[in-house]
Amino acid sequence: MSVPRGAKPLGATLASLALACGLASCGGGAGSDGGTGGTGDGPVATSTVACTIQSGTGNPPTVRTTCLETSGVSAAEADALGGSCVVPADAGTILEEDFATGLCSRDQLIGGCRVDNADGTVTTKWYYDDGAITSDTVSAICDQLGEVFVAQ
Repeated sequence: MSVPRGAKPLGATLASLALACGLASCGGGAGSDGGTGGTGDGPVATSTVACTIQSGTGNPPTVRTTCLETSGVSAAEADALGGSCVVPADAGTILEEDFATGLCSRDQLIGGCRVDNADGTVTTKWYYDDGAITSDTVSAICDQLGEVFVAQ
């Protein structure tokens, strides 16, 4: 796609706007409750973060992959969630934990359990095909937890 003479491509314009906004401290700050604030002159930028955990039991371990995806988080909330991306003590052998900005992988996804949080964020725990878990299994887990099942 060509850009008319003298005009900036959209990406360059957005980058310039982000830089100017950062220098001018645009937007509101985070509220004291860790929410999205609103004390400034505009909305707080939000993002989606993902905590992927691979754990297993047995010898060799049967690997179970889950990913906790939370959308609508502020930068401060993202930092806090990054610090809490750890394998639970009862998960068995720790194989890998990874925190990233963005969505959980959709490769080999079976389904997930979604919660609409009181602070406006949405959290979905996604389950992946390990050869043993099925969509019905994930749906039953969600029902047991009182959460909404989300099919792939």
